[in-house]
Amino acid sequence: MGPEDLLSDVERAFDGLARDLPRWEDPHADPSAPGGRRDSYPEEYSRCEQPEKYRVVGARLDAWAQVLGERGLARVEALAAGAPDPWLVRPDWAPDSAAASVIAPLREDAVPITLLHTAVGDMPDTGRLVLFGHPGVLLAMLPDCGCDACDDGSQSLIDHVDAVMVSALSGATTVVAKGNDTATATLDGSSWGGRLVEDDCWRARTGKVRRGAVAVFGEAWSQEWQTRLPVRPMGHRSGRPRMPRRYTD
Repeated sequence: MGPEDLLSDVERAFDGLARDLPRWEDPHADPSAPGGRRDSYPEEYSRCEQPEKYRVVGARLDAWAQVLGERGLARVEALAAGAPDPWLVRPDWAPDSAAASVIAPLREDAVPITLLHTAVGDMPDTGRLVLFGHPGVLLAMLPDCGCDACDDGSQSLIDHVDAVMVSALSGATTVVAKGNDTATATLDGSSWGGRLVEDDCWRARTGKVRRGAVAVFGEAWSQEWQTRLPVRPMGHRSGRPRMPRRYTD
């Protein structure tokens, strides 16, 4: 058992929440091109002709929040204006947010998910920053770009949202943050940048965190789910991983 078991309910909730929102195919799909996709045109990198379509991101996250509440796994709390800063470590580039909410797990040792409403281009409430924890560190920016060149269709975006949520709910997601730099490990792989490296997340789960850095990880959201580990880096030799006894921030 695991968070994947919620996907059918999430899909039903999403069908209702996104009834009036568009779905679209990959605009770069081209069966005659290598790999089945054409290259983006240069002008696509500097434009987003329909930013409102990205409201599908918020609808999908709202569907997850709705199902988690219905299953008795979480409560959803809107953050009022003037609430404390939702960032535990805020990158310099992070945009302001007009609205925010927290999906708070009822299991004490699981990690909350904070959702910041952002704009794609000049269109408000079209994107989301997903923070891991409350206050939290950056987990995902959805969409991760928003320009027409990076658009590969609504289903790819929905799948990305689901992957972020499934990994976070499983307890596998681990984020290490230091200033503008973040290393993230999930069920699907890892990413890192700046002064942090792939191995930082795994080392954090063995109790080794760089000086000045913050590590966030926790338990699966349901007592019935076994807490999982993220993908292990190749060649890792920094000790035996441990399961968290509490939400660590």
